Amino acid sequence: MMRTVAGLAGALALWSMAAPASAALTIFSDEASWSAAVGSVTTVATPDMGVLFVGSGDVSLPFESLVFLTDASIGDGDVFLVGPGFSGNAFSVLSHQQLISGTPNFRVNLPDPVTAFGVNLSEFQGSDIDFEFSNGDSFTLTGLSPSGYDPTTFFGAISTSAFSSVLIRSTGGVEEALNIQSVSFGGVVPEPTSWALMIGGFGMAGAALRRRRLAA
Repeated sequence: MMRTVAGLAGALALWSMAAPASAALTIFSDEASWSAAVGSVTTVATPDMGVLFVGSGDVSLPFESLVFLTDASIGDGDVFLVGPGFSGNAFSVLSHQQLISGTPNFRVNLPDPVTAFGVNLSEFQGSDIDFEFSNGDSFTLTGLSPSGYDPTTFFGAISTSAFSSVLIRSTGGVEEALNIQSVSFGGVVPEPTSWALMIGGFGMAGAALRRRRLAA
């Protein structure tokens, strides 16, 4: 029994030591390459609901396992669901636009801590876009082309440490719009309690195996 406790403590210490001290991002502009690097990926696409006014200012909108939020302190304005019937494009988008002040923004809350995030998006004017991850990582996407509601840009990132939300913030002004067609994520990281349960389970399985050997 003492060996099992010592083994569990050692495994937990090893897991703690393995956690990176600071995060670093690997950036992808090709969705297929990002998906191949991540492995198992979950994608949540904006549903086709025609044209629907969602709200203004601070908005919270759940889609499947994700929650999209806008922050009025960053940029006020209106949030719409825009379907292909209105835009003439193949995809529906979630759009933050028609601001009086500030810049378009969405915070994406993820269902679990992950290490990989991807998004298909577009803008009216092609302004730079800042990505701020809850683990402290950040990246500014530049060189976008104006594409209206057509999500022609993919941004993907893989981090060396887990995060649970991403703030996507356009640097454009009141004439800009930020449009999201889909969000993908992967590299789900178990919570510390889950690690402890798994390691404890391994320890109990090992102890049971030793008892069987002794009984034999």
